Amino acid sequence: GECVLLLETIQVLIERGGSSSFHHYFNAVGLLSWIQGTLQNVVQNLGNEAPAIGISYLKLIKVVLKKLSEEQEYDDELSIPHLDAIKIARGVNDLWVLVTDKSVHDEEPYQKTKKSLFVVPTVCDIYSLLYELGTSRDAGEDAFPSMMPAVHPCGIPIKSCLNLIHSSENDSSFERGELIGSLCYLPMSIDFEQDAQDLDIFCQKALGCILSLENAPSSDGRDDQYLCDQKISSSVLQRISSLHLILNQKINSDSKKSHRHQSSFVHQLLGCKRNLRRSQEWLKCFQVLVDLYSDCVTNEDDASFDDENDYALLLKNVVEKYK
Repeated sequence: GECVLLLETIQVLIERGGSSSFHHYFNAVGLLSWIQGTLQNVVQNLGNEAPAIGISYLKLIKVVLKKLSEEQEYDDELSIPHLDAIKIARGVNDLWVLVTDKSVHDEEPYQKTKKSLFVVPTVCDIYSLLYELGTSRDAGEDAFPSMMPAVHPCGIPIKSCLNLIHSSENDSSFERGELIGSLCYLPMSIDFEQDAQDLDIFCQKALGCILSLENAPSSDGRDDQYLCDQKISSSVLQRISSLHLILNQKINSDSKKSHRHQSSFVHQLLGCKRNLRRSQEWLKCFQVLVDLYSDCVTNEDDASFDDENDYALLLKNVVEKYK
């Protein structure tokens, strides 16, 4: 009870305080450093009160990151305290999983579902804020963000990414795009042999996100909305390119046979091209997928080899056309 009250008190102080309180809590007290230093300990040491404390801790992280974002937007030259996005993202994921697991034995299914519905949006908001904080200084149509490592041992597990995407199916195309953009910005934890199917699903969902943004209602020429959509598309294309470059290096020729559906990704990309103005990133992603698909069919010995290989070569000709 006391821990929850303390966390909620800090949250209110941050939410209602002005710029002076920001400098006090973030620069003098080191609130962000405290969160980053204690997050993993909270995950490891929570007891029976895990759901209540865990939810309060997640809410506090969201409020802190939102405050950082607001202050940075207000003052472009603001010195932001060191932000370890990888540590926060993985800690938030582990805390979310812990809160859900602790609820399994302690509560009725209805209460567990209700709590999960509350926690998941908080987790999504935290990831979106990390994405915003990490890319806001790269504003401008010709200065899109450079990605963090696509894969990291302490990244967000790809199964967690899919669970979050599934939970956002009823959200608006923009909210869903923000989530997928953030998941394509933050590092992932992937076993390329065991998680191959999950990787395919993630890429399909991510490419579908680009199409959804293109088909969303017009923003009446708003430049900020256009740049945001382009930033998300940029993140998605860079992440898919990076994942498949790693995939092509890690899997053996036998495993490549199970990745023949790369051609479907190519068709999705061709559908995106007409409205995607950052053509160089689209082209790189297209080349990576075509090269991987070409390697797949080149290693095949079945009767359809020639036709499929010709198809891959045809796609390569498309790449030359767009250069």
